[in-house]
Amino acid sequence: MLGSYVDLEVFYQYIWQEAAKYVEYRSNTAYLFLAEGMDEMLVIAPPDFPIPNGTMDLP
Repeated sequence: MLGSYVDLEVFYQYIWQEAAKYVEYRSNTAYLFLAEGMDEMLVIAPPDFPIPNGTMDLP
């Protein structure tokens, strides 16, 4: 499992760096992190990104 986690860290760093290259994406990109079997999702987004209050059920 540790190898998979490290691969994921490298992948999300690559995605973040690729999106940051373009000015139009720098303040308009939301990052959603979720994993199978987890009941929560991490959202990193600009301050004006519309995030619903409370909880949401994921199918």
